[in-house]
Amino acid sequence: MEAVEAAVEEQVVVDGVALPDGLEVTDVVDAVVESATLFEVQRRLELDRKPTQELLDQLDLLDLVLHRVSEGPKRQVSHEEVTARIRQCQLTGA
Repeated sequence: MEAVEAAVEEQVVVDGVALPDGLEVTDVVDAVVESATLFEVQRRLELDRKPTQELLDQLDLLDLVLHRVSEGPKRQVSHEEVTARIRQCQLTGA
């Protein structure tokens, strides 16, 4: 299963979004999947709050970490869902 997830993530290309130096798309995907809040994503990516928020907003992922706490612990975000959001963002130019 992890090999499939890794293959899916590697196929994601982020056009028009400047990733901070040393940061890969897979780092962002993993951080969103493994985090429940914006603060947790920020810590995992080792970025300040504003750049983290802007990056997630550009990739249409911000709501995945802003609303999860209020929805309770049963809300799970998969690698596939995050990857699909990034791809959709690229198609729509969001």
